[in-house]
Amino acid sequence: MRLSDYVIDFLVREKVKHVFEICGGAITHLLDSLYDRKDIVAISMHHEQAAAFAAEGYARSENGIGVAMATSGPGATNMVTGIGSCFFDSIPCLFITGQVNTYEFKFDRPIRQVGFQETDIVSMVKPIVKEAVLLTNPEEIRYYLEKLIFIAKSGRPGPVLLDIPMNVQRAEIDPHKLKSFSNKSSRAVSSRIKNSVITETLGFLRKSARPLILVGGGVRLSQAECELKTLVAKAGIPVVTTLMGKDAFPNDHRLFSGMIGTYGNRCANLAIANADFVLALGTRLDTRQTGTCPDTFARQAKMVRVDIDLHELKDTRVKTDVAVHADIKIFLNELNKQIEVYSKAGLRQWSSSINLWSQKYPSFSFPSKEEIHPNFFMHVLSEIMPKHATVCVDVGQNQMWAAQSLQISKTQRFMTQGGMGA
Repeated sequence: MRLSDYVIDFLVREKVKHVFEICGGAITHLLDSLYDRKDIVAISMHHEQAAAFAAEGYARSENGIGVAMATSGPGATNMVTGIGSCFFDSIPCLFITGQVNTYEFKFDRPIRQVGFQETDIVSMVKPIVKEAVLLTNPEEIRYYLEKLIFIAKSGRPGPVLLDIPMNVQRAEIDPHKLKSFSNKSSRAVSSRIKNSVITETLGFLRKSARPLILVGGGVRLSQAECELKTLVAKAGIPVVTTLMGKDAFPNDHRLFSGMIGTYGNRCANLAIANADFVLALGTRLDTRQTGTCPDTFARQAKMVRVDIDLHELKDTRVKTDVAVHADIKIFLNELNKQIEVYSKAGLRQWSSSINLWSQKYPSFSFPSKEEIHPNFFMHVLSEIMPKHATVCVDVGQNQMWAAQSLQISKTQRFMTQGGMGA
C-alpha cells in the first residue's frame, strides 16, 4: 500500500476523527489519502497557524490527540506559533509536515537550499516539541508514528512533529513487515505512590487549621477532576485555581474561592497568603501566580506539590516541603483512600474567613450608570450560558475579565492559552 494511506489508517486507529490542514504541494499524497474517507474528515483552514490552533483545541476538548498538517517551507513555519502553544500548555498534538523529495534535500551540505520550499523544520521546532523526526526510510513509518504518539501522550503531554518527504509519502510499503515501537524501555512515571508520601501529606493536613488546594492545568490533563471533587467532599478543603486550572473544579461549588495570581481574585490571593498548608496540583507556580518575590507566596504554609514533570519539581522557585513526582489522578486516588481519618470540623472558621473576603472583595461591581462594566458583563453571561458551553477566550484583558468573573460549572469548559499566550 502507499505510505500516505498507511498514515491515515493509523490516525483512524488512534481514534482521530478530524485533521486540520492547508492544502499544499508537499502534502498532496496525504491529502489524497484523506479524500473521500468516511471515518476521518479533513478540515481545511484559512491559515496553517489556525490549523495548529484548531488541533490544540481539538486535543483539549476531546481529551485525545490533535492532528494538523501543512506543506513544506512557509506552510510548516506558519505552524510554529501553534506548536509552541501546545508545548508550553502541555497539549498532545501530532504535527505532520510535507517535505521536498529526499533527493532535493541538502542534509549536511553547507548550502542553503536545493528543493523549492525546502526548509529544515525539524531543527527549527526542536526546542518546542517533545520529539521531531524527518522520515527518510519508508520502512520506519510505523515505528515513528507509534513512537511519536506515545511520546506526545506520555508523562507531561506535548506536541511532536513528523516531517515526511514527498517521495517517502508515495512509497509502496508492506504494512505486515513494518517494525513496531516498543515503549518497554521508556521511562514512565511510577503508577505507585509511596505510602510515606501520603502519610506525610496527611500529617501536614491534620496539623493545619487553614488548608488550601491549588488546582493547576495538570488536573484536567490528568483527567483527575472526579478524584479532586471526591477529595474536597471528604476533607472539606477550600479550593483556588490557576488560570489554566479554572475549569478543572466547578466554580459554583461552595468551596471554590477563585483564581490566584497577578490578575487573580482578591479573595483567592488572600486565601493562599494566609494558608498554613497548600496542596498544589499540576502547576509550575510561575511568576504570574507567585509574583516576583516567591518567598512571600504562601509564606506560612507547608507546601506539597504534585507534578508529572520532575524537572519542574527540581527547578522550583517556591519552597516545597514535599515534592511528589506522580500522575495527579493516581496520587489523589491514593490520598482519597486514607483521607477518611481527617476531620472537617476545625475548618469552619477558615471557610468563614474566606467567605468574608469573597463578600468584601467581589470580582465585579454593579454598574451605576449606562456603561458596561466588563467584569459585571462576564458575571451576567455566566447566568445565561448553556449548560454544556465551551468558552474560548483570546489573550489579553478579555481573558482576565472572563477568568475573574465567569462562573464555570462542572459541565462547561474554559479554554485559553497560558505559557505562549498567542
